[in-house]
Amino acid sequence: MKATDDNGQWSRLVTTLRVERCPAFYETWWVILVYLLLGLSGIGYGVRCYVRRMKRKDEELWADSAELVRMKNYLDQTAPDNEDTAGLDRLLAEKAVRIVEAHLSEPDFDVSKLAAEMNMSNSTLTRKLKAITGDTPLDFIRHIKMKHARCMLADRRRNVAEVAAALGYPIANTLRPVSRRSSA
Repeated sequence: MKATDDNGQWSRLVTTLRVERCPAFYETWWVILVYLLLGLSGIGYGVRCYVRRMKRKDEELWADSAELVRMKNYLDQTAPDNEDTAGLDRLLAEKAVRIVEAHLSEPDFDVSKLAAEMNMSNSTLTRKLKAITGDTPLDFIRHIKMKHARCMLADRRRNVAEVAAALGYPIANTLRPVSRRSSA
């Protein structure tokens, strides 16, 4: 560095001034290392959560597929072979009864609608109901309706036409009382 005096004369002596700028704390190597470690641990945590979620979904899919294989094997059988299958048979029959009872008053409720409600094909439903109850699906529906008809007819305040209408059997109004004519 050179300086001038009051007359504007430069000095012959040169002085050196050394200025060092220290980096801010966020520019130091150890803070950069901390940032790097925090970033890597965040990425590691994200990967760990992702792997857990995928593992859980994989386990659910395997459980679902095992259940589907078990159900397919069950539906392909014609006769129960163990206690587990007997429990499934009971559940299937109870579900079929609940569905039929929910649609008692519908005149157009038939085997195909029962099969659709049970999420089965007509042939699978026929095969399973025949194996479980010994009845065809149509007979199964009729037996349930007749059981309810028997209970309804036990109540003396109802007549046959009301019970038939309540169970989805249309009654034609063509029936007329028979009158006796006397010939004189």
